[in-house]
Amino acid sequence: MEYKRQLPTDTSFTTNDLMGFVYSDASDYPGIDALKIFADGHSGKATTGPYDRVYLILAGDGEFIIEGKRMAVTKDDVVVLPKNTSYEYSGSMELFEVNAPAFRPSA
Repeated sequence: MEYKRQLPTDTSFTTNDLMGFVYSDASDYPGIDALKIFADGHSGKATTGPYDRVYLILAGDGEFIIEGKRMAVTKDDVVVLPKNTSYEYSGSMELFEVNAPAFRPSA
């Protein structure tokens, strides 16, 4: 088992306003995953689905809208989202995201 992960050199995903790097995914650890996201704009509406999700704001600031409630976030804030929660975020931020269990695109 690999206990330490480094930031990948290649981007794992991009959208208009997001760029992300996956440290680990379901093929590595089915129970948990980890990724780093660079946001400069709007995430779009999302739902956590069958995952508990945690965001640590590493840098920058922005806003999360969770189940219709707006909240400002800044460096060192943590946002905890339980399963089946609708949310979106915007701003210029560097985020660390953890999903438990590990995110599976088909779920």
